[in-house]
Amino acid sequence: MLEMPNGLSTAGLEYYRVRANQLSTRMNNSGGKLAGYLRWQLSYCQKPFLFFDTHEEAKRRFHDAALSVNFLGSEGKIEIRAPDDRFWHKVWNAFVEATVELDRRHIDLKKIQAELGPIAPYFGKGQPIGVRILNGIKFEPFQCLVKFSRREFVDDMMRYGRFRIAPASSYNSSAFNRATKDLEIERKFRVPLISEYMAGDETVSVNGQEVPTSQGYVPVSFTLPDYYPFSTCAAAERRLATDFDADAALIVRDTKAFIARMKNALNYAFPLWECIARPVTYYDPYKDAPSDPDQEFYKHFSYAYQVEHRIILRPRGVMHFSNLEPFFVELGNLDGIAEALLP
Repeated sequence: MLEMPNGLSTAGLEYYRVRANQLSTRMNNSGGKLAGYLRWQLSYCQKPFLFFDTHEEAKRRFHDAALSVNFLGSEGKIEIRAPDDRFWHKVWNAFVEATVELDRRHIDLKKIQAELGPIAPYFGKGQPIGVRILNGIKFEPFQCLVKFSRREFVDDMMRYGRFRIAPASSYNSSAFNRATKDLEIERKFRVPLISEYMAGDETVSVNGQEVPTSQGYVPVSFTLPDYYPFSTCAAAERRLATDFDADAALIVRDTKAFIARMKNALNYAFPLWECIARPVTYYDPYKDAPSDPDQEFYKHFSYAYQVEHRIILRPRGVMHFSNLEPFFVELGNLDGIAEALLP
């Protein structure tokens, strides 16, 4: 019996085979029908790519998915998102996969939230501040944009359209909490080797080198040239006020006019650079190969609950710039375009 780096043995693979057979039999007996979450379980058990993860990695993946599966409702209660929403399909899939993996390892799911990041801080001062800021606010995703901040800064945003623009590299700072800190210029992926391992292959050829399948995955990473992102939330996500230490917010009602003004201001500041606006896509490092050249709009699915829209300013072509500094833009008074939310 081969022992694995995470303390598990190849005997653990039998769990997946048994579970996959159970689910396949159930689907065949019901005329090919199987509930969505059970289809995710079946798909995972046929290719259990988390098998090689350490316990801490598996628990972190579960926690990351749970952050987006849950949300803070308008009445200040933790609620569960509908799994049939296309936007949340990926995090629900990841949540189910991680649940299966942790069940195989006999890890108590109830303890993970307390270990890795409890929900309690949102209620540390009574009703969460985000509930008060967004009181009565409802809109479909991307119909409006929300910028959480401090009151004094929101006032400047409304009066002058004044916003601070910081380089992407600056967000990898120990001064930020987990919701804000991110490796904005780095992308890390894992190409799973579990299928080859389960098929009995001892090695695979990668770029002319033999890689043992017991390694579990082939790491793929790359660094982007530094750039400037301007981020907003495109949904009424009340947790973000606490995450960003905000006591107010700016809600943009006329998104088209706002984005046009912001792009004009950024292009004026850096006339030779490229300015692009679009929603962020949340990737799964095990499943999503980096094929899109606009990687500035990709973030790990652990941030999916932030429903981010961003406008980026980046060098054209192959130009790279180091030591970028923050700067301010002024879009002019935002009356008729946006509204200050001051609870």
